[in-house]
Amino acid sequence: MITIEGRHIIPIGCSCISQFQIQKRFADHPPRGGFFDWNIATPAASARVMEAYADGSLMPLLADFSAYTTLTRQHYLINRHLPGLYFWHEPARDILNAETPDAFAAFQSKLTHQLANTFKPGAGAVHLLWSNIQPNLKIVTARVTDDWGGFGLTCQAIDRLEAAAARLFEAPKLWFVINRDNCETGLAARPNVFDLGLERSAKYIGPKGHYAPVFRSIAQHSY
Repeated sequence: MITIEGRHIIPIGCSCISQFQIQKRFADHPPRGGFFDWNIATPAASARVMEAYADGSLMPLLADFSAYTTLTRQHYLINRHLPGLYFWHEPARDILNAETPDAFAAFQSKLTHQLANTFKPGAGAVHLLWSNIQPNLKIVTARVTDDWGGFGLTCQAIDRLEAAAARLFEAPKLWFVINRDNCETGLAARPNVFDLGLERSAKYIGPKGHYAPVFRSIAQHSY
């Protein structure tokens, strides 16, 4: 996530490409660590996190050591309270080792800091960005789940995300960057949905400037 001229651009899932594109486009501005920046989250998981934060139940869920486990031999960290959310780059073995409690404490401290950045970003317009366009998303998620359909964007998912965001921010604007093959028919015609046309592949960053239409719309949006 990043703050540019009073506009907070906050990725809320479901892959790293949004953060890569933010850092490429705004290389002269320091990013701030957000909760979703380098994690993977389905639309349902992104909404669940926001809903739980709004009703005050998120931190107890995240602090429940017994709820954490790993999936597959790659040891991707998950929290069973939040299905569809994958802590993709965390040192799961250390975090879950009862003999190294400082690692779990440090993980919790990091989450607390990221959540404060994400949901209390300070004064300014809030733009939330959800994307399933990352080229290798289907490949990497196959390592941890067979629920590829859960990463698709639907009208119902957008409605839920917008309702959750409205509980947390004043007049938030949501933007969606999608692969047409993983989007409900007709959604690509919406002015806040961008079909930017990356083929599925083993790549994960996307070309420089690929999110230019999104950032241009954010800059031009008036409240």
